[in-house]
Amino acid sequence: MAKGFRVAGTLKEFLNDLEVLKDEPHHLIIWQNDEKGQKIIFDGQYLSYAVESEQIIIHLQLLKNAVFHQENPVYIYEKAKGILFKGQYKFCVNNVLKVLADEKVFLREKRKYDRFHFNYTKVKASLLMPFNGKQETHDFALRDVGSGGLAFKVSKGQLNHFPKNLEIELCSLGGIDLPKAIKGTIAHRSRFHDTNALDNAHKLIIGMSFQAPSKLITKVMQVMGAS
Repeated sequence: MAKGFRVAGTLKEFLNDLEVLKDEPHHLIIWQNDEKGQKIIFDGQYLSYAVESEQIIIHLQLLKNAVFHQENPVYIYEKAKGILFKGQYKFCVNNVLKVLADEKVFLREKRKYDRFHFNYTKVKASLLMPFNGKQETHDFALRDVGSGGLAFKVSKGQLNHFPKNLEIELCSLGGIDLPKAIKGTIAHRSRFHDTNALDNAHKLIIGMSFQAPSKLITKVMQVMGAS
């Protein structure tokens, strides 16, 4: 993984962000590291992607001929949102570069706390929160977690239950009850496409910021085998 980036999700979740690059060519940086680890930047723009034998091939139009190291990864960086696509060089003909895209997509890391990464679709976070005038505990699919906070998935219909600065508590993680609930507040809300949803509906990411960095999270994730 490129330094300064974190795993954000799967390639299929970010295909729409890739297609946006057709209209915003100046938001794209293409690079590859040479044998000495030095970054080589190539001028070019996004053309399209194609599915070949269940693999996704990204097509890029280069402004001039270029020589690539076939064994080294190719990086495609969308500057506006900080999205990084990674893949393997396939071939380059008539200045059209074809890259076999990796399944994982990355985002530039902005948080000052480390995150833990795992199979998001199988891990639940249990939160104590205000719901219809009383405190209730509800489970949500976890997106990522670190000592400074966590992010979880909600549907559009659940959004109104999570206004910014709402006080909530994390009670359990991945089926492990915490000895003491971790208090925090809603810090942000953002949208993504959940390709696992049966109706392929838009879903949202809710970010929770802990009141203080939690050493307990580190210990819990070690038990879960995620660190």
